[in-house]
Amino acid sequence: MQLRALVGASASSVEAAGEAISLLSQLGVPEEQLRDSLIQAAEATLRRDLSTLSSSPADVLELVDEACSSFLPDLALCASLYRSHFPSTKEEMLSRLRPLLDQLNERIRQALLTVVPHDTALTVRSLDRYYSKCAALSQHLPELDNVSACSSLVNEISTREVKLCRERIRNELASAISSIRESLLVDSRSSLPPLIASLMGAALLQMKTALAHLLLFTASDVAFSSTAQSSSSFRAPFARLVYQEVLVGANKDACSLSLSTCSSHASSQPSLALILALAAHEWTAKYAQLEVLCREQFSIGGDDAREMSKEDEKLPRISMATSSNS
Repeated sequence: MQLRALVGASASSVEAAGEAISLLSQLGVPEEQLRDSLIQAAEATLRRDLSTLSSSPADVLELVDEACSSFLPDLALCASLYRSHFPSTKEEMLSRLRPLLDQLNERIRQALLTVVPHDTALTVRSLDRYYSKCAALSQHLPELDNVSACSSLVNEISTREVKLCRERIRNELASAISSIRESLLVDSRSSLPPLIASLMGAALLQMKTALAHLLLFTASDVAFSSTAQSSSSFRAPFARLVYQEVLVGANKDACSLSLSTCSSHASSQPSLALILALAAHEWTAKYAQLEVLCREQFSIGGDDAREMSKEDEKLPRISMATSSNS
């Protein structure tokens, strides 16, 4: 009975459990029974870890740290013990333990999707830590490879971050235009240069801030972005996405906002249309600078740069939209 108890404590005492399995086998306990006992003990241990994580604080980095110090080490210990004693039946172990690893992946995914307040640095640190730990686990136990799942999670979360950046840029531009409109309602003779400068400043600040936040995903010390393989699997696609959404996409949104504002208020507030047209004229040069900045920061060159230039040529400039409506 004491030997069987040691098998059931596999995650906390691997060496003792291994010795117990060897002794029980020598005593004639059927291998199938030993395998099942070990897997049941592993499942119980991992479910306990998941239960503890489910009740942990909402801080995603703390959640990842707990997973990396409890669930993943326990998984590695249980799998190593099973593989060393029952190498010919490892598929049985995988079929029983893999769903629990999938549950952990989903738990972390949900935490990343609900980070409040939104914090790109926290998101990147959490993804990097989890990816690094899973990569180490996969090297030790290729049978429990979780790098592919982590890579999919990185792609999903990074894409979401890019979309959120574009959304914030649009919202801030809409707010800036609304503030200018309200100022003109209070005093239609307000000086135009300060209002133009405030609109330009809001646009530049939001776009540069977005690029700076997203650049964290490609830092040299980030595991999922610094490997040779990640150059084609993550960095290049991510750079294209940033360019298309934060530069081209946000510029399209600015065009749309300008057109909509001019359509609704040009007749009653001609000064507003004039401000938008003049700001758009200045924006052409600023946009070109942002293009250079984006390509340098995200290492966009060669065929990618040429392809993006073609895409950008299709973009209607804000000045064309606003001038025609003023």
